[in-house]
Amino acid sequence: MPKKKPIDNAAAPGVPWIAVDPGAHTAVAVFTPAKARPHFTKVTSFRTREGPWIMRMKSIVMRFDTFLSEIRCGAMFIEEPKAFTSVATHKGDQMKIDAIYGMLCAVGFLRGMLVVPVPVNEWKGQLTKAMTEKRTLDLIGWDAANHTEHEFDAMGIAIYVNKQWNKENNNAR
Repeated sequence: MPKKKPIDNAAAPGVPWIAVDPGAHTAVAVFTPAKARPHFTKVTSFRTREGPWIMRMKSIVMRFDTFLSEIRCGAMFIEEPKAFTSVATHKGDQMKIDAIYGMLCAVGFLRGMLVVPVPVNEWKGQLTKAMTEKRTLDLIGWDAANHTEHEFDAMGIAIYVNKQWNKENNNAR
C-alpha cells in the first residue's frame, strides 16, 4: 500500500485549512481547497511592536490561539524556517524565527490539528516578497492595498498546498 502523505490526512471535505507565515508579523490565511484555486475565507495577521521580544511573541501566540479557537480547521500548513545564509541578518534572528515557528506549531498540536511544515524553498523558491505578491494577485485577483506582504506569503503557501492537494487527488485541470 502506498504511503500516505500528510496532505492526504488533512483532506476532510469542507473543513478549512490554515496557512501560516510565522514571524514577528505572523500572517494566516484560512482556506478550503478547491480544483481551480483555494477558496479563502479569512486572511489576517498578528503583530505587535511594543515591549521586549519575548512579550511580543507571547502576544502573537495568545492571539493566534484565540483565533484558532474561533474557527474550525483540520490542518495547519506552516512555513518551515530555513537557516539564514546572509551576513546581513541581525544577531539572534534565526533563533527568533525558529522560536515563533515552534510556538505556533505547538498551538496547532494542542488544538488537535494536523501540523504540516512547508519548506520555504518548496512553495516560494527564490521569489522576492514583491514577486510573491504579484504571483498571488495574478492567481486570485485581490486588491494589494488590503494585505501585508506577510499575508501574501500566507496566501502563497495556501496556493502551493492547494496545488499539491490537487496533484495528489488527480484534480489538476
